[in-house]
Amino acid sequence: MIAWLLRLNPLLVTSLLVLSLLLVACSSSSNSSSDPSPDDEQTDVPVDDEEAGDEEEIEQEEGEITPPFGVSEAGAGFRVDFLELQHPHVIIDTEVLGTTVCEDATFDPFVVTIELLFGFTQEYEIDGLNPAMQDMVNDLSLNLVQILDPLGMNDGDAGLGAVFDSECESETSCVPAEEGELGRANFTVSDSGACLADVSGIHEGVWPDGRSSDLNTAAATEMSCYVSENTSLDLVIDFLDDPLVLSLQDVRIGARFGDDDAMAVEDGLIIGFLTEGEANQVDIEVEGMFFNLGEDLLPSDGPGDGAFCSPRSHCAGPDARVSHNGECGWWFALNFTGLRLEDVSGF
Repeated sequence: MIAWLLRLNPLLVTSLLVLSLLLVACSSSSNSSSDPSPDDEQTDVPVDDEEAGDEEEIEQEEGEITPPFGVSEAGAGFRVDFLELQHPHVIIDTEVLGTTVCEDATFDPFVVTIELLFGFTQEYEIDGLNPAMQDMVNDLSLNLVQILDPLGMNDGDAGLGAVFDSECESETSCVPAEEGELGRANFTVSDSGACLADVSGIHEGVWPDGRSSDLNTAAATEMSCYVSENTSLDLVIDFLDDPLVLSLQDVRIGARFGDDDAMAVEDGLIIGFLTEGEANQVDIEVEGMFFNLGEDLLPSDGPGDGAFCSPRSHCAGPDARVSHNGECGWWFALNFTGLRLEDVSGF
């Protein structure tokens, strides 16, 4: 709240700085005008190493952010150049000014007509999530970079992987953004089978827009594939011009190398679990209308799965909630491909 007030009122910032300087000046003047008595003499107090470390960490946080990963010369990075949510579908389900809105907003654009007073109406055209998200990937507004270090393509190769929110000058030239690293996990390489076919909690039926979830499997063909171990990941995407952070649990990321030189990755899949509690804390604004991620946008029309999902009645769509590790929520699955970065020394 304080940081918000300071950003809104630059005059308040200036006043506080001036007040601080006056207090320091007064304190210095007072100390220099009086001789210390023997009782006032102070000895140096040793600083605890842990406290000193905390102070050093605070100074680093206040200064320029240095990415903690530190990729080696053997590492490689891939910027996501295609990203598409496959599961769950986003279904706008709310009431605006007495008008019920019930639309699958995952792929297709749609028009919401709001009835006003005296017979007037107002139309809002809303883009589908995936086309809007891909537009941001294409214009370099949405930049997710996966680091693999070291890069290995032989069966059994392993290393440490990480995902970064990044700033990019082109599809293959990026540096970490201010948010920096979003999550990390070890990965392994396989030259046979599907690296990420074992997924659970995925609705296999048809969504309201007539589509079914079509998940990539990171399958090895002529080229090998890789998959990460479970980790946590704050996946930053944009939903209809509003930043959206998905705090996903038990995330796995897999893909297949595109060629012998690993200049690209394909058939990629990101899968992770979002709890209902986390989803219910996320509010999104669209064309002046406010939606809650868990209550208004994610499908939950039914009794839910297991004792951890309470009965709910929504306008359309299956109840895609499942129970996982004692919590109710949704498995998110996003298909992706990526292009290799020219330089990863900044990560």
